[in-house]
Amino acid sequence: MADLNLGTYSPEDMIAIISVADITHAVSGWQEGTFLSVERMAASSTLVQGADRSGGRIFRSNNGGTVAFTLQQFSATNDVLTAIWKKDAEARDNTWLFNLTIVDGTGRSVFHARQCFIQNFPAASFGTEAESRQWNIQAVELDEYVGCNAKLPPEV
Repeated sequence: MADLNLGTYSPEDMIAIISVADITHAVSGWQEGTFLSVERMAASSTLVQGADRSGGRIFRSNNGGTVAFTLQQFSATNDVLTAIWKKDAEARDNTWLFNLTIVDGTGRSVFHARQCFIQNFPAASFGTEAESRQWNIQAVELDEYVGCNAKLPPEV
């Protein structure tokens, strides 16, 4: 029987840092539920098969990705992202591309990207209940490590 390897995850210990020019900002004001996602733009490798099951794979070194932040409408990070988005739109060059580092403080998952930009201004809705804002960030070169939230036994 395998030993129980109990893991622990705390959403309060997720850290996301944005840095550009003279701005270094720790993202805060996450929405309840899924508040952060990281996804590659292209598969690392793709299987190609012929009618006789012969084939191979196509390997891609495209490390671009999308990071989505879902924030409460109360979050000060909305102001920071709006300022970066506006300055990037005004500059129309790479001056406002930013670095992004995401760390799971209770586990070993770490994501880092240089040369990020905001894909589009988020939709904003207002009602009788609190709303969220989803910011989609494009990362030109995403470096990721997906780890677990438990102690690794020596045999691993």
